[in-house]
Amino acid sequence: MRVLYLSAAYLPHVGGIEVLLHQICRQLRDHGHAVEIVSADAPAPDEVDGVRVHRLDVQTPMRARDVRGLHALHRRLREVMTAFRPDVVHSHDMGALLWLHQRATRSSPVPLVVTVHNVMTRHLQGAAGAQVPMGQMLEKADVVTAVSEHALEDTLSYVPALTGRIRYLPNGVPSPPGRESDVVADPRQVVFVGRLTAQKGVDVLLDAMAQVAAVAPDVRLLVVGEGPDGAALRAVASDLGLGGTVRFLGRTGTATVAALMARSALVVMPSRYEGLPLVALEAAWAGRPVLGTRVPGLSEAVVDGGTGVLVAPEDPSALARAMVDLLAAPDRRRELGRAARRRAEQKYGLERCVERYETIYRQLAVPAH
Repeated sequence: MRVLYLSAAYLPHVGGIEVLLHQICRQLRDHGHAVEIVSADAPAPDEVDGVRVHRLDVQTPMRARDVRGLHALHRRLREVMTAFRPDVVHSHDMGALLWLHQRATRSSPVPLVVTVHNVMTRHLQGAAGAQVPMGQMLEKADVVTAVSEHALEDTLSYVPALTGRIRYLPNGVPSPPGRESDVVADPRQVVFVGRLTAQKGVDVLLDAMAQVAAVAPDVRLLVVGEGPDGAALRAVASDLGLGGTVRFLGRTGTATVAALMARSALVVMPSRYEGLPLVALEAAWAGRPVLGTRVPGLSEAVVDGGTGVLVAPEDPSALARAMVDLLAAPDRRRELGRAARRRAEQKYGLERCVERYETIYRQLAVPAH
C-alpha cells in the first residue's frame, strides 16, 4: 500500500505530531508499505530516515496573497500525487496544506483520512471564523480520527455532520526494552518536555518552582524543548532568581529525552490544554508519574491518583504543593509509575496505533464496485 502523509511540519522540526509521524512511517515501512510526506514548513532535508519529504512552503504565499505562488504549489502537489500514486492520503494538518490538497485533487480524489490532534476550539481561541473553513475541510474527508475523547467531542461540537465518520484512535509510542526503567530516579530532579509555547504553561511552572525552591532548595527542574516563548521564559526564570534551580536544555534527541525521563522523579506538564500528549505516554512507558493539570487531553492520558497527579490549571501554588508532596513520597511515585506503565502497555502501544490506521487504509483503498 502507498500512503502519502500531509503535515504542517516535519523533522528536523520537532513536535509531538512530527515525532509520532516519524514513528508511524518507520513502522509502516517495516510492514512493507511505501510512504512519503508532504510538509508545509520551510525548506529542509528532502529525505529523513529514508522517507522522501516534499517541502511546500504554503504559508509564505498565503500570507502575501500571492496567487501565482499558490498556483505553483498547486501544480507541485499534483506532480507529487502523480509520481507517487498514493492509495490513501492521511493528513495530520488541518490548515493551508489540507486546503491546497483538496483543491489539487478535486478532479481525481484519493481516499482521505484526517486526524484531529487537539481540542481545536481552545487551540484556535482568538482566530475568529477559523472553525468554519476547518469544518468544511473535515466534512470532505472519508474518515476523521481524533486522538482523544475530548478532541472527538470538541470536533463534533462544530462539525456535527461528522457523526458516524469520526473515530477515536489514540496515539501510541514505541515500548522501551524491559518492564520498567533500570535507572534510579534522582528524587531532586523533575523534567518538563515540550514546545515552549503558551499552551504548555511553562510560565505557571516557573512560578511554582519559585515556591518549591523556598521550601526545597535542592530540587532542580530541567526544561527540554524550544519554541517562540523560549527567550521570554528564560528571562522570567532569571527574574525569579531561578538560575540555580532551572536549566533550559533546548532541543534534544529522543534518546536523550528518554534518558532524562528515566533519571527524573517526575515529568511535569502544566498544560492549558492538550490533544493526547506523547510526552505523557512516553513518561508512562518509562515508568515515571506525570504531575500535570486537569485539562482536556491530559486528563485522559493521566489517571489522577492512579498513574499520576493532576491539579487545577493556572495554579502555581497547587502545582508546587503537589510537587513537594510527591518528591517526598518515593513509594507513591513508584506505585504511580508502575501503574502508568501497565496502562501504557494495554492502551498506548505504537504497534496497536499503526495497526488501527492500517485497517482504515485497507478499507478505503478497496476499489469501489
